[in-house]
Amino acid sequence: MIQYDELLRVLSPVIIFLTVLSVFTLSYYLERYFTILAFGRKTLQAIIDLNERAGMKPGKMLAKNVSADENNMQRQEFDINEAALHYKIETDELIENLRISIVKIGSIAALSPYIGLLGTVIGIMNSFSEIAKSGTSNFAYVSKGISEALIATAAGLFLAILASFCYNHLTSELRAVNNSKNTAFEKMKIAYKGGARNG
Repeated sequence: MIQYDELLRVLSPVIIFLTVLSVFTLSYYLERYFTILAFGRKTLQAIIDLNERAGMKPGKMLAKNVSADENNMQRQEFDINEAALHYKIETDELIENLRISIVKIGSIAALSPYIGLLGTVIGIMNSFSEIAKSGTSNFAYVSKGISEALIATAAGLFLAILASFCYNHLTSELRAVNNSKNTAFEKMKIAYKGGARNG
């Protein structure tokens, strides 16, 4: 059974820090994932709404001014093509902000192996210091300290794998939302031009 002092030695500050980073990474990943999904649904619905209005009456028309902030919606007369352009600029800005926000996870993925390695180096230094104080050269005593120090490297690699998966998944989801948005805008532009010529 692990003694309390042995548990404290294994749970070094580096291990605790990596554990906190792991919890933060997972929770932040879930929050960003659901935010991206909601943003994608909201964006496509707004584009569909614009597309339907463009199909009803090309050119000048009375419609809702579609905005990323639903609280600021106002009714006014505007050109549907201009409205689509403004909304595309807004969504591009929001997508870029989401892309910047998930860089935190990418940074954790890149730095966590080095943090774990730092913990291992510190642990090995402490182990050799204890060996020097005790004056023993017993291999079992030496290997125990080194194995405890290597836990930090394993924790750092685990966090790197977790954060890399989260970052890549969020990036791919955001890219899919952006592609769907661009495709929907292009289809609306083609339908609008066709409707304007027929009108």
